[in-house]
Amino acid sequence: MKHTALAFVAAGTFALAANASNASTIDFTIDVGASSVSMTNTTCIVGNCVATASLSSSLGGTYTIAEGATETFDFLEFDTAGGRGFGTYDIVATLAFTDPVDATTTITGTNNAYTVIAGSLVGGVLTWDDSPVTITLSDGSIVTVGFDDASNALQPGYSTTATIGVVSTVPVPFAGAALAGGLGLLPIVARRRRRKAA
Repeated sequence: MKHTALAFVAAGTFALAANASNASTIDFTIDVGASSVSMTNTTCIVGNCVATASLSSSLGGTYTIAEGATETFDFLEFDTAGGRGFGTYDIVATLAFTDPVDATTTITGTNNAYTVIAGSLVGGVLTWDDSPVTITLSDGSIVTVGFDDASNALQPGYSTTATIGVVSTVPVPFAGAALAGGLGLLPIVARRRRRKAA
């Protein structure tokens, strides 16, 4: 029984510490309501061409990402409002999070181009100016948020993607506290054991 108590305290302590030290993931919860995209048609050569962009209908949810890993998901969808011709556009998009809030990112893309034939978007290029963005969160963890480029792939309903990643996480302080607290109990258990033996 004495040996069992000592072993239980030691095992429990190291289990708690190991569990806390392995908590090297970050949960990203997308805030669809605060996310946005704004596309400005800047020129149209030959005819009257207008392209539009909106958030992907599948955008949302929570992604649990481990240190060193990434997650990619549909972000924006493109369409046309009719016309024909070769157009250029600028775009500004925001990917917002309810958690961690400080991972919310806004990126612009300028001087992009598309082609519309018979009222249908048949191709185009999307290049973001500064992507991905590296962010240091309030707890010291480092993450990346990037919007992915698309080359000659813009078509009605086509989705471009966003990628979030975890570069590094900050160790949970509880690990050290649990280890220290548990080790502090070991002398007490040993002392009681000696007293009963005497």
